[in-house]
Amino acid sequence: MIPEGHVLIDTAKSFVYTEGGLKGILMASRLSGLSPNLTSRFTPGTLISSYEVYEALRRGVAVPFRKRDAEAIRNISEMKASDKGGMIFQPEPGGTIEHPERTGFLASVLSSLLTSGSKRRG
Repeated sequence: MIPEGHVLIDTAKSFVYTEGGLKGILMASRLSGLSPNLTSRFTPGTLISSYEVYEALRRGVAVPFRKRDAEAIRNISEMKASDKGGMIFQPEPGGTIEHPERTGFLASVLSSLLTSGSKRRG
């Protein structure tokens, strides 16, 4: 058990610590809304999911309680019967996205990380 107010990071096993150090853990903790203790133990995929849920809740968007609650497996006839139609729009390369919240959090997070990362290294 970790005493209240203390942070314990297994530096040999934490991927986030290995890649980003203490600054990386604190940034991921701030973005995901998780404690630094949990952030240091979770995988990048779990941290991204936590960030998406945290941001969705902050914006007032409903989020399933568990990942598996989103939708049950259906066969093709059930899918055809419930399909209401729709289109997928592919943005033009190099263009701007007017409503990034509609394209998903992951796309906007990755694009901002790639952009900010290339500016620092360049």
